[in-house]
Amino acid sequence: MVEKAEELEGMKGDARREDKTIRDFSIPNQEGIGGEIIRISSLQVIRNHQAAEMSASVSLGKNRHLLLSGPNGIGKTTLLESIAKGTAK
Repeated sequence: MVEKAEELEGMKGDARREDKTIRDFSIPNQEGIGGEIIRISSLQVIRNHQAAEMSASVSLGKNRHLLLSGPNGIGKTTLLESIAKGTAK
């Protein structure tokens, strides 16, 4: 059994690189930006397979940070990409 475990351990592969990386995206730097850079006044959440609109009050200015966290696959990167491209509603 130990020999079989060692054999299987040697066959274990590394995680694929594309599974660990986030696609490249960039947010263009604009000179002279001050005050409010982004405001989130509403958002859509899904509960029990039903979408619901919720109000929010999030405002980010220069040199401010927002932590965006959550499990894989819920759209964090998609949200950031849509903000960077200017397609966020």
